[in-house]
Amino acid sequence: MKISRRSFLKAAATGIGSATLAGLGAVEAGATQPDQVKKWDYEAEVVVLGIGGAGLMTAITALDQGADVLILEKAMEAHAGGNTRVSGQGYWCPSDFDKSVEYQKAMSDGYPIPDDITEVFHKHSVHVTEWLTKMGADMRTIPTPGEYPEFPGGAGNVCWSNLGNGYERLWLLLMENAHKRNVRVQYETPAMELIRDVKTGEVRGVVAENHGKKVYVKAKKAVVMCTGGFENNQEMIRDYLGMPCGYPKGSPYNTGDGIRMAMAIGADLWHMHNQAGPDFNFKAPGVDWAFGYSFSPPGNGWIWIADDATRFTNEAYFTKHGKIPFHGIYVHVPTPLPVHCVFDETMRKSGPLYPPDYFFCWFSTIEQYKGTGRENRQGSGHARKNREYLE
Repeated sequence: MKISRRSFLKAAATGIGSATLAGLGAVEAGATQPDQVKKWDYEAEVVVLGIGGAGLMTAITALDQGADVLILEKAMEAHAGGNTRVSGQGYWCPSDFDKSVEYQKAMSDGYPIPDDITEVFHKHSVHVTEWLTKMGADMRTIPTPGEYPEFPGGAGNVCWSNLGNGYERLWLLLMENAHKRNVRVQYETPAMELIRDVKTGEVRGVVAENHGKKVYVKAKKAVVMCTGGFENNQEMIRDYLGMPCGYPKGSPYNTGDGIRMAMAIGADLWHMHNQAGPDFNFKAPGVDWAFGYSFSPPGNGWIWIADDATRFTNEAYFTKHGKIPFHGIYVHVPTPLPVHCVFDETMRKSGPLYPPDYFFCWFSTIEQYKGTGRENRQGSGHARKNREYLE
């Protein structure tokens, strides 16, 4: 079956966070045009940028509908997977469309999302559990409450499969399904520029790079951007989040490439100040990434203080991905960097500052950072890990 552009885009909404470009203005001068490409190095009906959860779900969905698919991935194979691979492996699983829309509106109070975007997202989000079950996940686990159970709608549930949480399990399941379908993947090939037809406004392909060489990729139907965020781009952190610096617990390959490419062809920006954070952890020595989920020692004899030696937050609040209650609303945790932790001797002797074996985050899953309890686990071979966790 051949897939049309319209039917693909409709189906792709099932993917977590999969996106296409809309509402774009004029192409900037100097942008590559399709007729300027002398030779296409690769061609596919659907070109997907990124091999995280959104990219894999999009690729699998498109291929199952008959499309020829190619994934371009920035990282080397051993590091691929984006933040999905190093996350807790749960996902939001609303069961009722109307309630999920109500819950979404409550979460975004004051920062409204257009109704059509909210509706198309939740039209498909209520079927993600069904889709994952078809992919082979055992979804008998009862959903657990989400982070804001007090919000109207009652749809704030997080699902975990019987594979368990963490340790790449859900991402490995998606990878296994991609392998079964022989989805083509080009690793170490980051997209650098979108090729857009100045006459029709349609994105026709991608300029990528592989080991210093430009690569031209033609998309016959669509380019789907699943390129992650900008948590490892210090300039964007300063510009958009209002913080002097920040270090990712997720993939260090997330440097805002998709945002930059979209802006270059006229895309607007929206809600750029929001983030899944911040929370306070430790920066790993010698590298620009953090370790830990949120500072959580067993003892309670500690406080956060700013550089002026004053407290600035209630340490009893366990952040909801960086959000804390503030006079009837939720706000980001204040970050008067640098932040210092002051603790007493009782707390120092109470145990490690972090649990010894984290089941997610980049430092544990990929780097197997010393002291995390992961040193004796097997390496990153996808097929081997699939067997290890799925059998």
